[in-house]
Amino acid sequence: MNQSAFAARLGVLPQHVTNWKSRGLPAEQYQPIAEALGRSIDELLGRTPETKTPRVKSNADWPLLSIDESKVRALSDFHRVQLEAAILIAAGQVGLDVKKKNS
Repeated sequence: MNQSAFAARLGVLPQHVTNWKSRGLPAEQYQPIAEALGRSIDELLGRTPETKTPRVKSNADWPLLSIDESKVRALSDFHRVQLEAAILIAAGQVGLDVKKKNS
């Protein structure tokens, strides 16, 4: 999920998310963010081991319907970099720009 999609899910402007990254997150946003990510506040603050809480999936969560998200997330860093490179090459070959602006 990109920053704009995350902001939209929380009902705030993308600039708010940018500000949180540099200035810190206001406490009143802990619960909405935890809910948006399907996590508890304790998990986000590192107080408990990460456990996924069930939530409804949508295309906004994982838009690549023919690719198994759990398999991608289970890849080693090395294989994830290989997959990312392959996606960038394939996208470029069909004229799509999917690369982040800051990369």
